Amino acid sequence: RLRKFLIENDYVRGKVDNTLFVKKFKNDTMYVQIYVDDIVFGSTNSSLCK
Repeated sequence: RLRKFLIENDYVRGKVDNTLFVKKFKNDTMYVQIYVDDIVFGSTNSSLCK
């Protein structure tokens, strides 16, 4: 369900690592890494991770 949600919200699934999702904004990028039952968020702008 999370993968479906991310794709429906304009995240792009990684080509090499299909557990990595990336969403590009005007000047920033948001990363979501899913591994089993863990999720790691990262971004070029920390306010996007809140």
